[in-house]
Amino acid sequence: MKSALVVEDHAVVRDGLLLLLRQNYPDAELWGVSDLASALSRARESQPEVVILDCFLPDSTAGPSSRALLEVLPGVPIVVLTGEVDEEIRAEALEAGAGAFLSKSTTSSELLAVLTNLLDGGTWQAGQDESPSSQDFGLTPRQTEVLRGLSRGFTNKEIANNLGSAEATVRIHVSAIFRALGVSNRTEAVIKVRRS
Repeated sequence: MKSALVVEDHAVVRDGLLLLLRQNYPDAELWGVSDLASALSRARESQPEVVILDCFLPDSTAGPSSRALLEVLPGVPIVVLTGEVDEEIRAEALEAGAGAFLSKSTTSSELLAVLTNLLDGGTWQAGQDESPSSQDFGLTPRQTEVLRGLSRGFTNKEIANNLGSAEATVRIHVSAIFRALGVSNRTEAVIKVRRS
């Protein structure tokens, strides 16, 4: 990665993301701004290679923000981060062209894996109702439902709530999915499923 723009109105989160990127991409040019207007100005001036965008900015929301940035940066991957998963907002952001829609509970390693995949020309269609067949990977129907939740960027708690299950049970399913796919985290699991 040569350059990145982080758009986040909470300074501590913005600084944390910039630090993470600086540690992993020490030669990259990095910019941090707090609102869409500043993001558009910086995007026009600097043409970043990737954008990490807060879902709820003071002057916009994910869908309009993604659309506006893509008009200035056509083809540039935009990763939308949210503290509260909302299916309508997720759908709006992805429809507007965001490359990924992730919960802020996503780990640093998972975020970096998503960035690597997008920068390598891959796709991260989180939020689409595209799920693997349970037969494809030897998963049970319940594990396939859990994997579908992972592919949408849901946390274990959110998956448990959606399935009417206990969070501990979901954790067991997630571990079984990792073993079946031969991966060590949820990002690798979803990438493997999508690529296959």
